[in-house]
Amino acid sequence: FDKQNKKAPIANLVGKISRKGKCIVDLGATEHITYDNYLLEKLPTKRFESPVFIPNGDNVPVKGRGNHTLPNDITIKDVLHVPDLECNLLSMSNFINDLQCVAMLFPKFVVIQELILKELIRMGECDEELYRMGKRK
Repeated sequence: FDKQNKKAPIANLVGKISRKGKCIVDLGATEHITYDNYLLEKLPTKRFESPVFIPNGDNVPVKGRGNHTLPNDITIKDVLHVPDLECNLLSMSNFINDLQCVAMLFPKFVVIQELILKELIRMGECDEELYRMGKRK
């Protein structure tokens, strides 16, 4: 539980994911999350990190947080390290606010584009009803 914001981090989709791999776009997640500690540039750890609440009602511990730099030099800030999960989640609301971009969801794919220059940032495809982020096109 985050005493400052009075909200606990939430992962909306993790209950549906059972395999490791690409980053999943989670429209309901309040934080970016990774199970893979090696993806992160570590930040100083706080004494206490609020656990992440998942759809089945459980909460899972956060082991740390850090930044993750994508191959096109875009940095995703404050990614939670939650090794008990088996996926990487991208909080869409945090992503579009941090990067000042727009996300367009289509039935079979997602496009993320800069607001001002309208340059493509990322694309992803819909697989098993989940939007998975792919490489920059």
